[in-house]
Amino acid sequence: MAGAYVCGGVHNPALYRLMFGGYLTGQDSDRPAIERIAAYRMKALIVDAMSGGALGCEIPNTAKNESKLDGAILVFWSQLHGLTLLLVDRLVGPAEALRELTDSVLQAMLNGLANYIPAIPPGVWVGPPLAD
Repeated sequence: MAGAYVCGGVHNPALYRLMFGGYLTGQDSDRPAIERIAAYRMKALIVDAMSGGALGCEIPNTAKNESKLDGAILVFWSQLHGLTLLLVDRLVGPAEALRELTDSVLQAMLNGLANYIPAIPPGVWVGPPLAD
């Protein structure tokens, strides 16, 4: 999933920037419902993977663990989004090393999350809210 995320952004940089840049609605405007739903579904896939043991231990998908799961997702998404933009902007390369680089960065991130998952402060959300 992580490799597909980075690869998709690198091979479709204009679409990637359109998806995340807020060009259609502006950064301060509400994002279209279809975009919020897609982000929510992607978040659900990541939560399922993490709650199922992707970080080396199961983290039950409960209200008690929501902050912990959101913290892990924020680290995961930040790392992949940053790597994708660094590759798109040719600040990291070459593009031929995309898979190896992504795998290496992903493993380092997973190793870090296995040791420490940051807690998300109350009131902070990860991914666009579904409703206004």
